[in-house]
Amino acid sequence: MKQLAIVTAVCCLGLACVVKAEAEAEQANTPQYFVAPIETEVQRREISGSASAYAVVNCNAFVVDAQFDPNAFDTTSLMSELRSLAAADADPLKLVVRFHLGVEIKRSTRTEIKNHLKRLCESAGFKSVNAVEMDTSASWDDFYEPLKDWTETESVNESVITNRLVNVYPLGTKLSRIAIGDADCVVEIKPSIDGRQTDLSPELQSTIRRAIESVGPRMKKEKLLFRVNSTAAGRELVEQIFDARRPPMIPEDITDGPLFDFLQSQRKQYQPSPAMKLARELGFETISYVHSPGGGAPEKLIGRPVPHFELDRVSGDRLELNRFLDGRPGLVTFWGVACGPCCQEAPHLTRLHQKYSDRFAIVAVNGYDEASDVVAEFATQNKLDHPIVLGGGEVASKVYLVGAYPTTFFVDREGTVVDYKVGFDSGEELEDRVRELVGEE
Repeated sequence: MKQLAIVTAVCCLGLACVVKAEAEAEQANTPQYFVAPIETEVQRREISGSASAYAVVNCNAFVVDAQFDPNAFDTTSLMSELRSLAAADADPLKLVVRFHLGVEIKRSTRTEIKNHLKRLCESAGFKSVNAVEMDTSASWDDFYEPLKDWTETESVNESVITNRLVNVYPLGTKLSRIAIGDADCVVEIKPSIDGRQTDLSPELQSTIRRAIESVGPRMKKEKLLFRVNSTAAGRELVEQIFDARRPPMIPEDITDGPLFDFLQSQRKQYQPSPAMKLARELGFETISYVHSPGGGAPEKLIGRPVPHFELDRVSGDRLELNRFLDGRPGLVTFWGVACGPCCQEAPHLTRLHQKYSDRFAIVAVNGYDEASDVVAEFATQNKLDHPIVLGGGEVASKVYLVGAYPTTFFVDREGTVVDYKVGFDSGEELEDRVRELVGEE
């Protein structure tokens, strides 16, 4: 029995060594990182507007027996590519520290790996490294293998087509497909799905068609990715409108019988979702979607008088909304210093206030209930002089039914809410809405 136990133990040890060797061989054959320069309009918009290069690293490859092992990762080729990028443009680098959720890794180990990678990037020549952690349920192989042998065309078009309803852009580079989404084209729908629609409106469909057609014939058309957001009332509608299911396939070797009859009936009952139908008409084989669910119900204010409030300005005096509007069209936006898109929007509000204040009213309500000195410091640093009021958290949630920031309400001359927008896209789009409300061509 003792000899059998020894033999069994040796066999198990041998099997473990074989498995480990196979895993190491697989890791050796599959790059555990990806690096590339940030060059196109889409990449600067979606990945980073300030970084010159991007790197993502499979950090699970550093973990051996639940511990950080710097020697488990062959950094030679990684360092070579990082040095080449840094030599072309040394500042800054966006580093994605990627962890697979299928393996439990302690916080201290994560920190060790992150700091180790930052030091490697700095030693390669990057003056600054913006390191962000990513936790994902997809393994590195599931994530990277489909794009391992990606070949890019000679002339890559990754420009953004934008208007009031959508942003549309092709993903023609390996970097964009890795960092943004594994699809040939992205359609970002700006209006929130808020319960008022159960379909894609004719205007929206027409806009999407024109935008995709303007991209050009060279774009591949295998998968179309929709990006949408919703309010509370629209969450369940998203699946209905953007359902990616295709009709069931009937294998060639099944020509009759119960299974054939069942699949045939399923095919007859199949109804494509509005998004799938549009995509197929445009030549795409399939679709997927990314949903950013929001709360609140800002849509309920459309067509109603803008709710009145009285709140203190940063400067200390009291702002009474109805008196402040004084027959002018305007906008009321709910924001916070801790909100990234809000901070991007703020300078544009000041510019519009300076340009249109005699004809258009702008009020920014701090819905985060941040301290007055925090808001005042932000306003001073960014040279903001549009009206900002404090302590608007309850007004935002209970009166204006805001569920995400920034949320901006547009008001006509009669003081009626005519539209709202969740998020911030561009200063140009914001000014177009202002000009529309003041009656400029």
